[in-house]
Amino acid sequence: MFYMSGQRCIRPDQIAKELDETKQGCKFCPIKLSSSFISWLFRHYKVTEFSIHFYDSEPEIPGEGDGHRWWESPGGEARVWLIFRAHEEKRMVFCNWIDVFGPDAWGAPQKEADQDAKDFIKGIRSWPVSKKGRVFAGETDGHVFVYAYGRDFLGMDYWWALEKRNPKDHCKEVSAW
Repeated sequence: MFYMSGQRCIRPDQIAKELDETKQGCKFCPIKLSSSFISWLFRHYKVTEFSIHFYDSEPEIPGEGDGHRWWESPGGEARVWLIFRAHEEKRMVFCNWIDVFGPDAWGAPQKEADQDAKDFIKGIRSWPVSKKGRVFAGETDGHVFVYAYGRDFLGMDYWWALEKRNPKDHCKEVSAW
């Protein structure tokens, strides 16, 4: 069975493996990303980290780079399509890059990190595919973890780690001294 990018094929085995490997000590359940849930989440929790996991590797194309261009050879396009098709299974399981964001990464203050994470999570709602079976959340000891599966059509998965806000944080005044 082949999973060509753009075919929108959910892989429950890969989702289960991803959620199991986190070992966050919590049980993940499918969730619906409603506006009210997102607002509630960011009102009660602050982001500690969110990350984008890329699954967009490309196969090696024999003969490319030796002064030859695959599209100039007879049947080149069909040959490359077959190479990409054969590579698709590896692409779906091999994370080749992770971008990490959060209040400690890139020097972003907490408010900016929260807004960026919220914007990314809201962006999932506009995905051109059904979100059913793609978005999961788990909670443990004042922390919430959210996972979104998009590697089949975007070549990316998303993770958010949030911790419960301290109610006193809302009352603190910012002082220059």
